[in-house]
Formats: sequence, structure tokens, C-alpha cells
Amino acid sequence: MKTWTRNSLLTVLAVIFCCFLFAGCENNANIETPSEKKSRLIAVENAQLKKDLENQKVLCKTQLTNQEKRSDRDIKRLNNALDNCKKENQSLQEISKGGVENYMSDIVGPLSDRVVELEKENEALKGQIEQLKKQ
Repeated sequence: MKTWTRNSLLTVLAVIFCCFLFAGCENNANIETPSEKKSRLIAVENAQLKKDLENQKVLCKTQLTNQEKRSDRDIKRLNNALDNCKKENQSLQEISKGGVENYMSDIVGPLSDRVVELEKENEALKGQIEQLKKQ
């Protein structure tokens, strides 16, 4: 009798364990997995995102190319302006040099000559004053 009770107790425990096991499996089967519709929606969304990403890459590449072209044009324009400024600076330096030479020859030259004349005249007058004092 002891064996029969022990066997029946073990059998009952095994049956209860199996019931729990099946109940657990059944609950796992009820865990919601993405349905076919959700999977398709996710796939469509992923495809759209990939397409948008490619479009953005193309747009960025186009904008970069356009910016490089604008930069090249700006660099050429600024280089031309720099060349023009250098030419203008050189011509102004030549005019300035010529202006100084003209100033020296037209104004300072005659003034120096006049100063020399006045110094000679001054010396002559001093000499006359000395002669008058002696008399």
C-alpha cells in the first residue's frame, strides 16, 4: 500500500507538472509576435526610409557640387579683383613717384634756387652794411 500511495502521489504530481508545463507553453504561444500585416508595414517603412536616405545623399551631393562651383567662381572673381588692385597700386606708385619728382623739380627746385639767391643777396647786403659802418 505504501508503494501504491507513493506511485499515485508521484503520478498526480507528474500530471500536475505536465498541466503547468502545457499551460506555460500555451501562454508562450499567446505572446504576440508581429503579425504579417505589421511585418509588411515595417518592411514598407524600411524601404521608404532607405529611399529617403538615398534621396538625401543625392541632394547633399548635388548641394556640395553647387557650393564647390560657387566657391570656384568666387575665388576666380576675387583673384581678378586682386590682380586689378595690384595693377592699380602699381600705377598709383608710378604716378606718386612721378609726382614727387615733379614736385621736386617744379616747386622745391625753384625755391632752393631762390634761397641760394637770397643768401647771396643777404651776404652782399651785409658786405654793404659793413662798408657803410667803416665810412
